[in-house]
Amino acid sequence: MEICLAMLRLMEKKEVFKFSYTVSVSQTDFEAVGKGDWRDSAQFMSSLGYTGIELAIRNPRDVEISTLQTVLQENKLNLAAIGTGQAYFDESISLSDDDKTQRDKAVTRLKDHIDLACNFDACIIIGLIRGHLGKDPVDREKRFSFFQESITEVLEYADKKNITIVIEPVNRYECDFFNRAEEISRFISESGFTNAGILLDSFHMNIEESSFYDTIIRSQPFVKHVHIADSSRRYPGSGHIPFSEIIRALRETGYQGYLSGEMLPLPDLKTAITKHIEAMKEVLNEHV
Repeated sequence: MEICLAMLRLMEKKEVFKFSYTVSVSQTDFEAVGKGDWRDSAQFMSSLGYTGIELAIRNPRDVEISTLQTVLQENKLNLAAIGTGQAYFDESISLSDDDKTQRDKAVTRLKDHIDLACNFDACIIIGLIRGHLGKDPVDREKRFSFFQESITEVLEYADKKNITIVIEPVNRYECDFFNRAEEISRFISESGFTNAGILLDSFHMNIEESSFYDTIIRSQPFVKHVHIADSSRRYPGSGHIPFSEIIRALRETGYQGYLSGEMLPLPDLKTAITKHIEAMKEVLNEHV
């Protein structure tokens, strides 16, 4: 009887985490994402036991919903999340731009992302599309107020559609505000929006946070999505990040979302997709 109960607990713990991997639906210069035909990647992921796929989408109006639905259904995958950073990376539109026309473009683009997400119950990621504030204190204050105004409009729209918006702490070398999880936790708490959350990325955490474990514990209950990449920004096991520490903290906080690979597709995309799920399953099995 005790053995059976132990086995049941083991199965329950193994089922808490889900796996997805990030691929782009269009050509982009952003390196830390899978490229090529995303439909082929979806099929390959499904063969390895993935249950979700994360799509980096520059313009959701270029995505045919029926095609996306068909690919997901055929491969028994869920749309885990939608990445929006290419709008900034490739088109330079952001929520904090000095030019209101550019800010409005960013807000409209994110609303289009939300409309797409409604068909799949996927969360929307706010990463690079938030923009930059600059070094001048006056400019920073002004642009942050622009960001607040823009993100509030996006969150209000998402709330009406029952879509979660996750804001990602991005390291200081790629973005100049919201680099650490505690800053976003504070912002969400003060905003009052219940549909806002945090995306924690192990690569960025390795640069900005003093402790993986403490950061995750302190960020409860805001953590809604997790990106996985090692310190090399390649697959887990290629660097020095203690993923066992991350898993322990996620388990203690009751996280039940995706461990989504977002990394350099090296030495090639299929290897990265394979190594990601194999390495994370190994860590999960070792720390049940």
